[in-house]
Amino acid sequence: MADLKEISKSDKKLFLLIKTAIDREIASQEMYREALAYCADPVLKKVLERLLDQEIMHEKRLQHMYKKLRQEIDPDGKPLPGQKKTAHSSK
Repeated sequence: MADLKEISKSDKKLFLLIKTAIDREIASQEMYREALAYCADPVLKKVLERLLDQEIMHEKRLQHMYKKLRQEIDPDGKPLPGQKKTAHSSK
């Protein structure tokens, strides 16, 4: 069983990774929107729209994961009082 210091490091890293992933999804959305503004080909436009929709969906899923973690762990990566340990905090 990992001690609190290890859990804290692990959770901080997890928060950072999820936040980075959210930022990258947003950047991808901006890229696809820009590409759509220049796109005249209707087939390519559909592909770009589908890719944009997927990036939006990915961002929403990551935001949900981040919010769920925030309900269990404080910003310093420590479990909140009264919270049970979860699989991600026991690594």
